[in-house]
Amino acid sequence: MRSDWSPRRWAGILIDTGTGRNSVSISNNYVHDGACGDGIDIRGMNTGDISVDIEYNFVTRLAQCSSVRTIEGIGTQVTGTSRLRATLFGNTEANNGSPGANMDSLFVNPAEAGVLTETIDHNVYMNGIGGASTNGMEFILSNGSANAKVAISNSFFQNNPGDMLEEFNRGGAGSRAELDLDNVIVEATTFTGGLPVYGDPSGAASSPDNTGECLGIGSVGANDTTILVMTDSSFTGCDNNGIEVTNNHPVTGDGVGNPHTISLDINHSTISGSRYYNLWVNDVTPLTNLRVMVQDSDLSVSGSGVAVAFDMQPGTGGTTSSQVDLGGGALGSAGRNCIFGGAIYNLEATGYNVSAEHNWWGTASGPPSGTVIESEPGFKIYTSPFLQQPPFACSAD
Repeated sequence: MRSDWSPRRWAGILIDTGTGRNSVSISNNYVHDGACGDGIDIRGMNTGDISVDIEYNFVTRLAQCSSVRTIEGIGTQVTGTSRLRATLFGNTEANNGSPGANMDSLFVNPAEAGVLTETIDHNVYMNGIGGASTNGMEFILSNGSANAKVAISNSFFQNNPGDMLEEFNRGGAGSRAELDLDNVIVEATTFTGGLPVYGDPSGAASSPDNTGECLGIGSVGANDTTILVMTDSSFTGCDNNGIEVTNNHPVTGDGVGNPHTISLDINHSTISGSRYYNLWVNDVTPLTNLRVMVQDSDLSVSGSGVAVAFDMQPGTGGTTSSQVDLGGGALGSAGRNCIFGGAIYNLEATGYNVSAEHNWWGTASGPPSGTVIESEPGFKIYTSPFLQQPPFACSAD
């Protein structure tokens, strides 16, 4: 399917499948200058089963008008029990949005009991325009028991006034969301919403959403599973946090029961120089399983002086089983991470033991005084033995 589109309508290219099985190819389109609509939308509904290839499209200069709450560059959605398999290759989204807009350049929305599998390769995103809810990619399970996996590889995202990438699991009945990043470069979020009151430094942010992270992860749904796998990727110039992971299920939230599992695997990657934390895992409400594994990665230097933090809010949070391994722990991390120019925190009453052995702290003698913060008696951050020289992951020493 080919087009050169610019009129005022809901989407330049819109494909809906409600029943039966369909295959669609959308390639080599110039979708531009929309006054109030999306670029390319693919929606599986009811019992539909759809496969789509979206290749070599250029989406630019889409604006939001007052009659819609959000606009999307390339959107994929499933509802009902529909299934969608999407392959995106070689697409570019640039200079989309308008002042104050909620502009989601890549929007992935599994809902209800839908199943969505999406691969995004060689994508380029540049220069989002809008408010704090403008994203390079938003992956959100908005309700129900949806099951989805999004894999992004060999892609570049630059210059965004909100969270650059988002993975939000708001399912209410055992939903599962997995985000895989392989050779993904993120540079420059240009908005800071600050930290909440319990952060360090203390701030006034009321929500972890749309605060200017390079990657914001929210585990909010009942009995949900939320997974990140990050390999050979780089996040720099993050104007709030590098990666913020928040488990928070409000009393009136999504479904009955608390979130179940959060799993992070970060390998051979850089998350460096963020305004606040490079990596922050924050448990606000009870969680069953927390699994964090980081190795061969650069977590150094942050504007606030906090490189890595694990946080549980007293009286509200709680984790039944936790494995936090930045080296030498039960998950098999080799360590070799750069953790210098900032502290590693075990904040509040976490109840987490943190393995952080075989890492580089800027000196061969280990962490400088005052950079390993343990706040609950009986729970430790294990840091020795120390590397005697910087690993290849270090961007500086």
